[in-house]
Amino acid sequence: MKMKNRMVDKSRNTPYDEAYKALRTNLEFLHTAQDLRVILLVAPEEQSGKCAFVQNLAVVLASKERQVLLMDCDLRCGALTKHLSTAAGVGVSEMLAAEQKPVKKVQQIAQNVDFLPCGAAAADPSELFLSRTAVDRLAELRAEYDYIILDAPAVQTASEAIDLSRMADGVVVLMQADTTKMQSAENCKKKLQAVNASILGAVLNGSEA
Repeated sequence: MKMKNRMVDKSRNTPYDEAYKALRTNLEFLHTAQDLRVILLVAPEEQSGKCAFVQNLAVVLASKERQVLLMDCDLRCGALTKHLSTAAGVGVSEMLAAEQKPVKKVQQIAQNVDFLPCGAAAADPSELFLSRTAVDRLAELRAEYDYIILDAPAVQTASEAIDLSRMADGVVVLMQADTTKMQSAENCKKKLQAVNASILGAVLNGSEA
C-alpha cells in the first residue's frame, strides 16, 4: 500500500484518504477475525513522515467509534511526543517502571484518540519492555481500548522494536519511498521473523504514485 505525507481528512474521498480507509478496513477485518488490538508500527530505518502516518492511522481507526490509544514507545528520543508538541510528562516510562498501577496519564489528541507520551528518557528501554510489569499494564489497557498503537524506534537503530513485537498482536512495517534501502527492509523482516512476530504487511509511505 502506498501513502504520501499529509494529514488524513475523514470527510474527503481523495486517493490518499481512501488509502487510509482501505488500511482501516483490512485492520478491522483482523480485529474481528483474530481479536487484533495491539498494533506495532516499525520502520527499518529512521525516516521522515512516520509520526504523521502513525497519527493518521490512529485517527482513521477511531472514525468508526473505536477507542484508540496511541503510545510513544521511543523511550530514547520520543519522536512522536515531539511531533504532537505534547509534554513528555508522565508517560510510558513511568507506567512500566511503577511497581503499582499508576494513575493513567493520557492526553486526548482527537475524537476517540488518546495519547500516552514517552515519559522520561530510559537508559535501558528493553529492560522495561521485557518486564512482567509491561505485560500486566498492556493487559489492563486492552480492556479499555479497541486498538492500541505502539510507535517504536527504527529496527536498525534500537532493539526495542523487536522486544515490542513479542507483545503486539500484529506488526505493520513502514517503508519510506526512495529512501528505505532494500537490505534494511530485509534485515527488518528477518529480525521480526526470528521472534515469530506476526507481520501484518508493509506500507510504502511518501509515494507520489
